[in-house]
Amino acid sequence: RSPNKRESRYFGKLNIKVLRENGQLVGFVAYYMKNFFLGQLLFLAVNPEFRGKGYAQQLMKYAIDDMKQMGASMITLVTRTS
Repeated sequence: RSPNKRESRYFGKLNIKVLRENGQLVGFVAYYMKNFFLGQLLFLAVNPEFRGKGYAQQLMKYAIDDMKQMGASMITLVTRTS
C-alpha cells in the first residue's frame, strides 16, 4: 500500500528524510500522504550506534510536523514485529 509504480495516485509522494551527524548516517524516516487528511509513516530506523540519544524522536517529530503542514489531521504508523 505504499507509493509504488502500480498505485499511480501515490507516484512521487514518498518523502524520505535522512539524519546525519559528522557525515555518518544516523537514521531515516519515510512517510507520505494517503489523501488530503491522512498521513502514513512507513519506516523509522536509527543506526544501532546512535540509539538512545533521542534521534528517533527527532525523526518522528519532523515527519509528523511535515505531514501536519501538508494537511494531515490523522497519521497512521505501520509496525512490524520483526
